[in-house]
Amino acid sequence: MKKIEQISALPIIEDSAPILEAAQKGNLLIFIGAGVSRIIGSPSWQGLAKKYLDFVFECGLINYSEYKHLEKQSSRKLLSICQDLISKDPKHRSFNIEQILEDDVRLTPNQYSDIYQHLDNFNCPYVTTNFDGFLDSDLTLQEASIGGDASKVNPIKKTVYYHFSDLQDPSLLKPHDVVHIHGSLHDPKRRSLVLTIKEYFQAYSKTKNASTTDLPEFLGKLFKEKVVLFVGYGLEEYEILEFIVNNIEDPTDMRHYMLSPFLEEESNIIPLQKTYYTQLGINLIPYSISRIGHAQLYYVIKEWSKTVGKSSKPKTFLDDLATIDSVL
Repeated sequence: MKKIEQISALPIIEDSAPILEAAQKGNLLIFIGAGVSRIIGSPSWQGLAKKYLDFVFECGLINYSEYKHLEKQSSRKLLSICQDLISKDPKHRSFNIEQILEDDVRLTPNQYSDIYQHLDNFNCPYVTTNFDGFLDSDLTLQEASIGGDASKVNPIKKTVYYHFSDLQDPSLLKPHDVVHIHGSLHDPKRRSLVLTIKEYFQAYSKTKNASTTDLPEFLGKLFKEKVVLFVGYGLEEYEILEFIVNNIEDPTDMRHYMLSPFLEEESNIIPLQKTYYTQLGINLIPYSISRIGHAQLYYVIKEWSKTVGKSSKPKTFLDDLATIDSVL
């Protein structure tokens, strides 16, 4: 009989010691997927594709029969078809992705809206496949002043790379830096987003130009230099994830991790999933979503940020004094 793995709603971070060790050494990087923004109200990839399909139908570019056929397709296929139809629209109408991914969410904040603040408490750089700018906001940290008990606000301005090509060397990443590898809604240069299957193949193809770093090379360096924790990648993001992890140079290294949601009745398939991701060089960390659904990720991030944040927090002058006092 196969052993059934027990799933906790809050996996213990200490069970994945290399994550803490990487945080202490400043070598941890978090890869953020659509599942994080979904918690605060953004649509899933399938949800975005469905809204795009609705828009195409409302524009009269397809009939109802075609609509019913297309709504059964995968998100990537559906987005590719809709994008192609809109590009040929004689009235040159455009689909407002920013309104759907960001504006509507900002108008209706929920109890999970501070999840990105908890992610900031990990004190590490971030790479994301998301187009939205929720991760890009600057943050402020409260620190005790040297002269007394009063606290002061220490603002931290993030460096945001709206395209991976803006950062040729991943080793230059600092804590709280953000890299949008598939583009951003806020890119000043208005470079295209990686949305359709054609754009994915173009983005992940290797160039012959020795003077520039292509995305596969960029990711290869990243996985070689950092310990990566994937957050917000579920069933809908597996297609995207496979494009990304294909660039792990040595899958036997097993230095990368992924938080993965499961229902408790799915515990029997966890060993099978672990076998698959082991071949990609990723340690799967399952957590149960049986009680409150995908929002459970919020509580995992909130809890983990307390422990990882202590390990990765930059040492201040007061910390050095405390260390000296303990030695003396």
